[in-house]
Amino acid sequence: MRGRHTLKAGFQFQYRQIPQLADTTARGSFTFSASASTDPNPINPATGQLYTALENYARGYCSACAAGSGTSLGHYKDQTYGAFVNDVWQVGHGFTANLGLRWEYASPFVEKDGLEGAFDPASGRSPSTRYLPLSQPRLSLWSI
Repeated sequence: MRGRHTLKAGFQFQYRQIPQLADTTARGSFTFSASASTDPNPINPATGQLYTALENYARGYCSACAAGSGTSLGHYKDQTYGAFVNDVWQVGHGFTANLGLRWEYASPFVEKDGLEGAFDPASGRSPSTRYLPLSQPRLSLWSI
C-alpha cells in the first residue's frame, strides 16, 4: 500500500502429468464377410459360390483384421504459467478504480517419451501445436 494505491502481484505455475491407458484394440478387431480379402480361394467348392461370413469365420479368413502392437500407456505432461499485477486506486472521495493485468500461458500436452499417435514423415517427429500466451487486461470503476 502506497498513498492511495494498493498494489498486488502474483505468479502461478502448474506442472501436470497424466498417465493414460488407451487399449482400444488390445485383443484385435476382426471383420468377416462373404468376400474375404485374405482368402486365396474365396469360392466354396461345395456350392460354387463365395463363402459366407460365418463360413469365413469358421475357416479363420477375415476381410478386415487389426491388432494392437507396442505400448498403449501414455505419460502426458504440460505446464501452465500465470502472472498478475493489480492496483486498487482511491481516486477521490467515494470513487475507486481497480486496474489489473493477467498473463497466462498453457503449453500443449506432450507424451514425455515421444510416443504420440501422429507422425510427420517430413520432420520424423510427432506434430505438436504451439499455444500463444494470453493477456487479459482488467478495469473496474465504482463509486460509493
